[in-house]
Amino acid sequence: MVVQRWSTFLCLLAALLAHADAAAQTHKKTGRTAQSQKSPQKPLANASKLHHIRRAFVASTDLKVMAQQLLENRTPQAYKGVEEYAASHSKDDAGPMAWLVLGYAHYLDKDFPKARESWEHAETLAPVLGDYLTWLRAAAWQGEGNQEEVVKALEGFDQKYPDSLNQRQVALLYAGALVGENRPQQAIAYLEKHRTPAAPETELALAGAYQAEGMKEKAAEVFRRIYFEMPTSDQATLASLALQSLGEQPPQGSFDQKHTRIDLLVKARRFQDAVNELSPLVEQAPAEKLIGMRMEYAAALYRARRRDDAQRLLENVLQDPKAGAESKAQGLYLLAEIARDKDERSTHGELIAQLRTLAPESNWFQEALHSSGNMYMLKNEFDTSIKFFEELYHRQKKGRFSPNAHWKTAWLNYRLGNREEAARLFDEHLELYPAASEVPAAIYWRGRLAEEEGNTGQARAYYTKLTEHFRFYYYANLARGRLSKLETTEAGDPAVLDALPRPAAPPATWDPPQDNLRLQKA
Repeated sequence: MVVQRWSTFLCLLAALLAHADAAAQTHKKTGRTAQSQKSPQKPLANASKLHHIRRAFVASTDLKVMAQQLLENRTPQAYKGVEEYAASHSKDDAGPMAWLVLGYAHYLDKDFPKARESWEHAETLAPVLGDYLTWLRAAAWQGEGNQEEVVKALEGFDQKYPDSLNQRQVALLYAGALVGENRPQQAIAYLEKHRTPAAPETELALAGAYQAEGMKEKAAEVFRRIYFEMPTSDQATLASLALQSLGEQPPQGSFDQKHTRIDLLVKARRFQDAVNELSPLVEQAPAEKLIGMRMEYAAALYRARRRDDAQRLLENVLQDPKAGAESKAQGLYLLAEIARDKDERSTHGELIAQLRTLAPESNWFQEALHSSGNMYMLKNEFDTSIKFFEELYHRQKKGRFSPNAHWKTAWLNYRLGNREEAARLFDEHLELYPAASEVPAAIYWRGRLAEEEGNTGQARAYYTKLTEHFRFYYYANLARGRLSKLETTEAGDPAVLDALPRPAAPPATWDPPQDNLRLQKA
């Protein structure tokens, strides 16, 4: 993983070649960049740094393969090859690049003194890669357990390299060294300034610093934040263990905090974890939230593929007189999904009928219709599938699933050979949903229908419009192939195509600010 990240880093820096050359040319012609007045950096200094990067990579083009081999297989032969390369390029910019790689290879081998010695030879890269060199040296000292040298290396890093991409890694390294030096108060003050944007690694380090300072309640507060607000992170497990060591097992939190954690687990599709935590939380739910929590529990059980358990709970909730229309609609939808999974068609149809009567305008009914249409489509029962899709978009022309349902109705009619109806629906789709994702497909298949009917002029109009409006889409490629085979005919121009909005095209060119080093590195 570390080797891969370093190789990626080298490749990203290589991409600076073109930008550095452009920056140099810009300054030769104008003396400044278009963005220089907006940037706090000095344009001429930045151009010099970018030019330095360019020189280094031009000089070391043939180093790349050797460097990758060394980092992947750190054999004596690989070391010798790069060392000889560094020696033979001692008078140009390629030499420091080779020493940079050698130092990192020694670091991976945990030979930290040799790593630092190698990086001393790469010092001429400091104007453009000083933050990387500082961070790497500190990491080498950390590898030896020398916290004092880590602190010395990283003091003032924020001020010296305010735009460094390594701020987070440095913050963790520096704070850890401060704690190791028995200076947890300084670590706390430092990490408190680096809590935005929130990151579980930073939070865990901060909690550890509070714990080292003897501020157990503050430490527990931060550990709880990780556990409840960042439950999918590796640090959440460590936070739970830390709370256990503080005598808090399970982690103590409010009902809302526990609910937030479960919501995040569900969003991460960790349904069984959500089930495990919902079970006790349902018992703690206040009366006004009990029905909703039971429904969430049933939904999690279903997503965790515990269908029978979910079905029993749902049937129980639906019989509860306190269940409102929305909860009942969700319950019927989930029961219909369970019946679909079990291929119990009769039960599925009865549940859809109940939902149609209870909540015909609800989103749950829309979802149920869409799911039903897909179910029968996958079974190649297109006539039945069409009925569900038609009902869906007829009930809500602008609903969430309406464009997709309308498209599938058109497509399935085409598959069934209902050409006249399919043509009408394809044109209607372009009129009703001109911005839908299915528009390119609708244009293409409408063109195919025209072509099959012998109306080559109209077919040419559809294909041409498709290639003009959706140039890089799959169906545009198919349309170009069809156009090349059509006889030369004056194209018709169906009125429905004139109303189609042209998709927003990306700018033809975009030149990033050449004097912004951080942007160039990114």
